[in-house]
Amino acid sequence: DSVFSPKNIAADDNIIANIPDKSDHVHIQVADSQAFNDSFVQQRQQAINNRSYQTTVQSWQPKSLQQLTELIDAFSKGKSLVDRHWIIFYWIACYGFDDRNGATPMETDHAWNAVEIDDHWYLMESTWGSGHLNDKKQYERELASYYFLPRPNEMIYHHLPEDPKWQLLKSPIKMEEYLQMPKLRPLYFDLKLELVNPRNKNVISLLPGKSYAMVLLRASRNVQLIADLEFNNEKIDGGNHIMFDVPKQLYRCYFAPKKVGQHKINIYGKEDASDKITYGGVLELTLDVKQLSKTAVSFPKTWDYFSNLHLQVISPQNTHVITLSNGISNTQILIRTPEDVELMGRLENEAKQKITGGHQIYYDRRKRIWRCDFAPDRDGFFEATIFAKKTSNAASYNAAVAFKIEATQIPLPPISYPYTWQHFYDFGLKIKAPAHRSNLIWAENAS
Repeated sequence: DSVFSPKNIAADDNIIANIPDKSDHVHIQVADSQAFNDSFVQQRQQAINNRSYQTTVQSWQPKSLQQLTELIDAFSKGKSLVDRHWIIFYWIACYGFDDRNGATPMETDHAWNAVEIDDHWYLMESTWGSGHLNDKKQYERELASYYFLPRPNEMIYHHLPEDPKWQLLKSPIKMEEYLQMPKLRPLYFDLKLELVNPRNKNVISLLPGKSYAMVLLRASRNVQLIADLEFNNEKIDGGNHIMFDVPKQLYRCYFAPKKVGQHKINIYGKEDASDKITYGGVLELTLDVKQLSKTAVSFPKTWDYFSNLHLQVISPQNTHVITLSNGISNTQILIRTPEDVELMGRLENEAKQKITGGHQIYYDRRKRIWRCDFAPDRDGFFEATIFAKKTSNAASYNAAVAFKIEATQIPLPPISYPYTWQHFYDFGLKIKAPAHRSNLIWAENAS
């Protein structure tokens, strides 16, 4: 039975609901409930959006700290306190750090600021506002306006000051609590996500009796999420799958480890309507695997279109690798789709070379299912990718789901498929000769 069957989903929800929560979920509140009133929030956003401020600051070329102070004083005259602080923040974040000597501003221990505006205290983090560490632990400069006067109840997930009073929280967080909290990134709050499971913890385990763990994230439908699972800094192939539960308006994030030990869960997100191509990190968790289940599962690679077009893999289930051996030359993947969705396919070898005649995709109208046949042309590893699009959409197909194929002892000559159209199958046509071939061999002396 598929991990994603309604029966298993209901069983998983029941398991999660009955997991004893050793740490009570803490609702973290700011100490000053009036600090982030509507007027302040509006002023802050207007300052960030003001292009003239950015253009002016970008034009400065001070030769000394005194010259910089004079420029800031002159430009800030007559402006609101929020605007004045933004001008200083923007200068420091964009130009105030000199990385030419190989230093990095992203050390674990560093200083940030607290500022008083109109009798309210706020935080200002110019260091992290200037950039971030990439996957290779290299510093990349990129303005992050989130760190300009951020909400203290969000900052506490990644900033713990030495003096508890500068947490600016109603009930300060202790070090023991901080170490148990999930690592939530600024984008998590920007996308208005809610971590449903686990609650207020950064370590999760496999579901009891299951070979996978599950993270539940509540989100609006216009938010797109992807994820990966790492072990010893290496991503696990087939180790994760994300699906959006429309009725409950939450993402189900499945993670299937292959070894015992501590794994790292990374979840990334973006707004569907945004013009950003890349996803940003939203949270990190630790998956602590004490013992593996006897029944292993893995997940095929999927893209947004898989869930957006409501595709469902009927076969194979609970695996991302299809094994062909002992004279078996081809495999069939069964996909169920809505009636207004069309599929096509592609088979590639390890060198990313397309296999001519390596796939045959058609709709079985009697069974109301898509049959996706793939035939490797030799032994080795291959990737079978299935593309999808709306029938009414004149645009090209987009990748939806992909399986790995491990082929050994493929019979020679290998089978291959001729190019066919859907009418060929609708009319029940069959090719008698040449059988299982995509090409014809013209015999010598043939007429």
